Amino acid sequence: MENITSYLILLILNLFFQNTTSQTVRDSISSYKIVAFDTEKIPIGDINSDKRIDTAYIKIPKFLNEEDWGDCKNGTCEISIAFSCGFPTINIGNAVAATVENIGDIDNDGTSEIIVVPSWIIGCWGQIRFLTLKNNEWKEFGRAKRNICREESYLNSIKKIRGNKIKVIEEVWIDGDVVEKTKIISIK
Repeated sequence: MENITSYLILLILNLFFQNTTSQTVRDSISSYKIVAFDTEKIPIGDINSDKRIDTAYIKIPKFLNEEDWGDCKNGTCEISIAFSCGFPTINIGNAVAATVENIGDIDNDGTSEIIVVPSWIIGCWGQIRFLTLKNNEWKEFGRAKRNICREESYLNSIKKIRGNKIKVIEEVWIDGDVVEKTKIISIK
């Protein structure tokens, strides 16, 4: 009896591992988007007004080896951002990672605007890039300087105001000090 039980357990484990390892890794929200091992997956809320949570997939470059950070395979350090809802891909050069956040539908066209914050291997100073989708193409409509090493949402520094405008708290260096300044950005 003990041999039969052991055999059944091994059979069940074998069947389990065969089924799980033969399947393609897929996004739990969207069954048609494949998640690669060099891709970061970020839920960004409903950006296309279809009442489904959308996901941004950030494909990061691969390094030649860990000692040569900044030396990317294929000679380019570029990220690409794809979306589960089928929106066009965003490509950004001179970056090895990024953050993507939904900032809401600023221009009331039914599609949320987003921010992309690319980052490099070292350094904490970067820019928030503001993007809107027009004619099925992502258009940048503004930038704001920011310390990108903080572990907080960038949404805390962005507020929609009247019309197609947002108010952003930008961080700038003035006389050796970091100063917060208000910047108004509008979608044209």
